[in-house]
Amino acid sequence: MEINDIFVRVTDITDYIFCPRKVYLKRVLGYSEEDTEQKIFGSIVHSLFDKINEKEQEIIFNIKEFVEYEKILNLYENFLTELLEESIKEFEEQIKNLNLDKNDIKIRAYSYVIKDIEDRAKNVYNFMKENDLYGIELWEFLEPKIKTELDVTSLKYNIVGRIDRLEIYKKAYNTL
Repeated sequence: MEINDIFVRVTDITDYIFCPRKVYLKRVLGYSEEDTEQKIFGSIVHSLFDKINEKEQEIIFNIKEFVEYEKILNLYENFLTELLEESIKEFEEQIKNLNLDKNDIKIRAYSYVIKDIEDRAKNVYNFMKENDLYGIELWEFLEPKIKTELDVTSLKYNIVGRIDRLEIYKKAYNTL
């Protein structure tokens, strides 16, 4: 194997800048980080955003006629509550092992995500109102579409990474 066959993770580069020893322990010696409250919370929030992005189409399909912003927000909030329960269940064992309060995590995760949900609901409402589109047609033309946890690779620079959030427009992409 040649050195050029090895791919470096972008996360490892940023970790190395912060703490070279951490990268050595993790990548060379194979140690893994212990679960912490912050790590579990971050994983739950990431899972929640992934689930929202996967299910958003269902929300839009349920809008069959013009409705007020509050109704759209309510659809999103209902999905959010349901998906939050699913995300908490995914990490139930880690939550239990760290003796974390599920309700506290739910409240914090909800608070962390709700602004994004409100923005999405406003976007749907404004787009629906301006274009007089509903259901499948609304979904088809609505922008941006949001994808999360997108893996990327650079063969030129031998790096791999993950984009947390990608906003897709018909003519452009915005990475966040």
